[in-house]
Amino acid sequence: MKDLMQETKEAIAEYEKAAAALDQIDLVGGYVIRCHNVYLTFDVSPEGEVFNPRSCAPHLARSFTWLQAKQVAALVRNGDGQCGEVVHVRQAVADVLDAYRAVLGTLEDFARGIDPASE
Repeated sequence: MKDLMQETKEAIAEYEKAAAALDQIDLVGGYVIRCHNVYLTFDVSPEGEVFNPRSCAPHLARSFTWLQAKQVAALVRNGDGQCGEVVHVRQAVADVLDAYRAVLGTLEDFARGIDPASE
């Protein structure tokens, strides 16, 4: 349990650093693609074709302008047929941070002997 709590705390620290760094820069095209809560990055050919989608942390994903991101997201489907969606990278990092903080809270409750499901 301690290893999982430590890994979660380290992930939170990483995302807090990413959020702070993003707050320091102006982003022209800061939109990323998310599909069923999985953030995706892509390769882009010299001709501008987007290919090779794969999961990654949102602050490490290839970003696009809003219009480009809408076009790419419309082409993305996961195995369940869910379409991709456009999220600003700052919001994406905030969402992931919130999720990790919730997990950490649950882990801390379990470590104290509290079952969060029983509350």
